[in-house]
Amino acid sequence: MSDAFAVRLPAPRSPRLAANGARAETLNRVCARCHQVLFSGYDPTWEGGSRKRSPGGSHINSGEARDMMLGACASKLACVDCHDPHAHDGTASLQKLEPARADALCTRCHDTYASPDALRAHAHHDPAGEGARCFACHMPRKNMGLDGGLTRYHRIGSPTDAAKVLLDRPVECALCHRDKEVGALVRTMEAWWNKSYDRGALEKLYGALDADVLLATAERGKPHEQAVAFQLLGEGRVKAAVPVLAGQLTHPYPIVRGYAKRALDEIRGAPVAIDVDAADEVIAEQAKRLQ
Repeated sequence: MSDAFAVRLPAPRSPRLAANGARAETLNRVCARCHQVLFSGYDPTWEGGSRKRSPGGSHINSGEARDMMLGACASKLACVDCHDPHAHDGTASLQKLEPARADALCTRCHDTYASPDALRAHAHHDPAGEGARCFACHMPRKNMGLDGGLTRYHRIGSPTDAAKVLLDRPVECALCHRDKEVGALVRTMEAWWNKSYDRGALEKLYGALDADVLLATAERGKPHEQAVAFQLLGEGRVKAAVPVLAGQLTHPYPIVRGYAKRALDEIRGAPVAIDVDAADEVIAEQAKRLQ
């Protein structure tokens, strides 16, 4: 493991620092003094919540520490276990780690999943592949980042949690399995992890059980959900998404327009000559040529 992640920083001490608790909790509170995005006026959050009542699920980069503190591992996993606060970009070093070393950040507590056989039984994916990485499922890339891409959601939980499946779009398995229908993904989740999900609630979210998860999210989702779907549709170069994306170039949230525009650029293989900062009627007229 690189030096950035081999060092365990001591708990900070200062007469001006009112922080009690275990090492991870103390350090996370320090990080959350800035990385909490409580100034946001955007109300919806992941898990069907409201920022006014149940904060969490930042819609832009820099709410990660607050999200982390609301998740399942906040008492054991500290922000500095992954991020070096004194380096330009500690995350880049983490992304270069071998899979076993990255997973070791989790299996030091969840040691029952440390062996390849145990990981295969738990994740139902090849232990050497990305589908079996702890972060892939428990810290999925579904937050909007300041760089126009997606960052990891730091509120650690399970993609099989009912709140995520029945209140969030897209269902998190679709972040990797991008061409699947919601019904197919849910049936697999139920078979693998002995779960049961309300079909009526899923139909309410996606319109139908045979709906393509990402296309349905792009059409029906909340703005932060749509942005995730736009990004993934663009990465997958899904031509069937062009009419939906073109119609979202006048989205009420300018940041979401950017996700639609970049997705169209990816699908077309070249920048689309539309200025999403122009007047809506101008954008709408230009977008007709794409549909």
